[in-house]
Amino acid sequence: MEVDLHITNNCNLRCQHCVYTSGERYMPTLSYSTVRSLTDEFRKLNVNEVHITGGEPLLNPELLSIIQFLTRDGFRVKMQSNGLLINEEKAVELKRAGLKEILISLDGLEESHDNLRAYSGSFKSAVSAIRYCLDAEIPVRVNTVVSRRNCNEIAPLIAYLQRLGVVQHSFFYLTPIGRAEALIDSALSFREWKRVEELIIGEAGNLNMLHRIKVQSVFQEKPPLGLVQSCRADNCLILSNGDVYHCVLFSNSQDYRLGNVFSTPLSDIWQTLPDRLSTIVQQRISACSNDCWGGCPGMTYLLRGRVNTCDPRCEPHFGLYSSCIRQYHKFGEKEHDKEA
Repeated sequence: MEVDLHITNNCNLRCQHCVYTSGERYMPTLSYSTVRSLTDEFRKLNVNEVHITGGEPLLNPELLSIIQFLTRDGFRVKMQSNGLLINEEKAVELKRAGLKEILISLDGLEESHDNLRAYSGSFKSAVSAIRYCLDAEIPVRVNTVVSRRNCNEIAPLIAYLQRLGVVQHSFFYLTPIGRAEALIDSALSFREWKRVEELIIGEAGNLNMLHRIKVQSVFQEKPPLGLVQSCRADNCLILSNGDVYHCVLFSNSQDYRLGNVFSTPLSDIWQTLPDRLSTIVQQRISACSNDCWGGCPGMTYLLRGRVNTCDPRCEPHFGLYSSCIRQYHKFGEKEHDKEA
């Protein structure tokens, strides 16, 4: 099981597609002492990996201590960053603290990336951060959010990252939550996403780097008839204000908040999840007339404001139906992976 540990919502960027509205939406910063108090609860839930996220995690002054403690306590720690604050010295410090992997976003080539991040020079800073981390022997995974704005830059971006030597390149669907709500018209249809997948496979295959590619599983061509799609129960999101969710797609909703770690032990909070998921399933039974059994509950909630209806992205006339976005195609493997 993985915990997404959102240690701050402070950020030095105002990315147009930020799901947490980081830098604008206030949340208290998660302290080192709070993280220490959570690790016994992590073990009760058989957590083996902690994904530190934000905001920009490097704006939490206790970040290095948090990484060091979690690593010494037996957890594999990875971290997401925009790269602006990573220089040669910082990369070495992260390595010494025990960071096992860093995720840095590149959402297109320079002009597109800088535009989406609303900061001139953010692309160059991210690329420099990638090089510093690779030099420090920290494996680097690059994340790319694909939309109509940048889908024509996928092939040259794959080639560029192949030359840089990143260990993985992951592609994500534009999620209409937070600031990204304003970009909903840029989100790809399933037919468009299918063409993007084919492009990624072709380009990565030509460069002999298919084994380094992960693509979010946005649709399926044969829906599981008779099986209402539920949410996965192997990923826990803890926001820096202590709120706990089972999926980031519900993280703006108090109705789907599972609890708060400042008032209730995490293991007790997580015990309520099966009943919550069962309720979602019951609400979705017979909710759809497209034979897709409702599609992704989270995306349905974001796009329709409720879960007891059909995911509007489904294209039954083309045999394309929604799937849980917490699944990923990892090419060269026989089955879908969860986010790793």
